[in-house]
Amino acid sequence: NNHLLPIPLQLLKVLGVSSDLVTKITKKTLPTNTSSIDRLAGSLVVDNSKICQTLSWQPPYTTEKGIFLTVNS
Repeated sequence: NNHLLPIPLQLLKVLGVSSDLVTKITKKTLPTNTSSIDRLAGSLVVDNSKICQTLSWQPPYTTEKGIFLTVNS
């Protein structure tokens, strides 16, 4: 069984800074660095403009409507 544990954001940020420090000292990159924590805890941005332009394609729904339909199905 996989269980998700609530971890306070501040603790994750401390872990990221600590990992950055260890990387500077040991020259070995850890997966819990500041950049990884920022991606994990940052906001989700959806941009499909490149695929729409490249493929000359338009999605049948807006992102908002697609999420709404997904959540409510």
